[in-house]
Amino acid sequence: DQADASDPTDATDTSDPTDQADASDPTDATDTSDPSLPGCEGTLSFLSDGFCDESNNNEACGWDGGDCCPSTCVDADYTCGGYVDPVSGDSFDCRDPGACENTDEGCSECAPGCEIEGLGDGTCNPLCYNAQCAFDAASEGGVSDCSCGDVNLNEDCVGACFGDDQLDWVDDSTCDDGTYGLDLNCTTWEFDGGDCDDTTDPSDGSDPADTSDPSDPTDASDTSDPSDPTDVDSSCNESFLGDSWCDEQNNTEACGWDGGDCCASTCVDSNITCGLNSAYDCLNPDACENSVDGCSEEDNLTCEERSLNEDCDGLCFPDDYLDWLGDAECDVGQYGLAFNCPAWSYDNGDCEAPDPGDERENVTITVTVDYYFTQSTWVVEDSSGSTVSEEQFFTTFDETQSIPFQLDAGEYCVQVSDSNADGGVSGDVAVNGIIEVTWDTDDYTDLGSFCFTVQ
Repeated sequence: DQADASDPTDATDTSDPTDQADASDPTDATDTSDPSLPGCEGTLSFLSDGFCDESNNNEACGWDGGDCCPSTCVDADYTCGGYVDPVSGDSFDCRDPGACENTDEGCSECAPGCEIEGLGDGTCNPLCYNAQCAFDAASEGGVSDCSCGDVNLNEDCVGACFGDDQLDWVDDSTCDDGTYGLDLNCTTWEFDGGDCDDTTDPSDGSDPADTSDPSDPTDASDTSDPSDPTDVDSSCNESFLGDSWCDEQNNTEACGWDGGDCCASTCVDSNITCGLNSAYDCLNPDACENSVDGCSEEDNLTCEERSLNEDCDGLCFPDDYLDWLGDAECDVGQYGLAFNCPAWSYDNGDCEAPDPGDERENVTITVTVDYYFTQSTWVVEDSSGSTVSEEQFFTTFDETQSIPFQLDAGEYCVQVSDSNADGGVSGDVAVNGIIEVTWDTDDYTDLGSFCFTVQ
């Protein structure tokens, strides 16, 4: 009789110590009820997973097991402060009154086990290698005290660290030369396992075919002359100094940190644009990126303030590259610049514009929500305040919605609301393919109204 409570084989009997569905069984891994948090109505399996879950961010659920404050969060299934890429932005919502962030004294630790005073002191503390502690650097984007090996990570050709989960990028029939983040085009990684055609390693000083090798007596491009007391250090390739391209062999104190090319705050555009073709590798200890105070607003000028243009991805570039527009090749970032957006008329026709669907749809509204997607909604209203669209909701964090509308001539506004009164949705409105209004996540608090005109 399976209903017999005394039957030890009865899987439905919760008083049976062999029954894995028994909430009182401490060995039951499938039991999500936690007797230490009897009042928690959230999802207990999400506690202490490194991801701040709003439904668990309350006292009854132990403030999501510490996931929502930098000082109490510990990396687990997810990286504290972000979903996959912690550099992409802060996702904390620190409400725990016992957390140091909410005390008068403030925090002495930026993460459990990592003292703030020890950041950038020259000694690696693996507990500091996380987003909330600037990866054990004196300031965000500065030089880390930890090498990739110190924190059990791999190192690509330009010194960027990455985990074993990206090792499948090697020999995958795509040359990873930094275009997609990792640079595996060097002898260390066997030229991306053979994916890259270029078998000349610019960082290999023993390569006789390498014209950047200052020890090669046949190298006509090496302008450093050790017999000339006014010349730069003989280890430097003088022709590469200050050319807006960060050259690894010149990124030393002797070479003036490649004439400033390797830090965003010290690089000056020349015939190419800083940061466009090579990633920064800011090792100069005097650069603001490596100072305790970090860089000021003056060190982070916009493209317009630098008298430069801005591509679809926010990259600054000079007028020299405008001839890429309408040159019969669609630039989507494969060569550095991306023009496949309405602002650049889809590379002046080189790129195929998205299908607008119904030809009557003359307005496209594109919005992106931040981490707290449940707090935000949006709707379109006309000049009388009447809604002309359904109220739109989000189903996940970082979700982007792009919705076309057919609107008659008149004045309209996108009304964006946030229940927590801290903004969170960025977006733009394109009328007949032309961007008419844009806004960022912090351009409003509880209600944002972003208006446009349809002719």
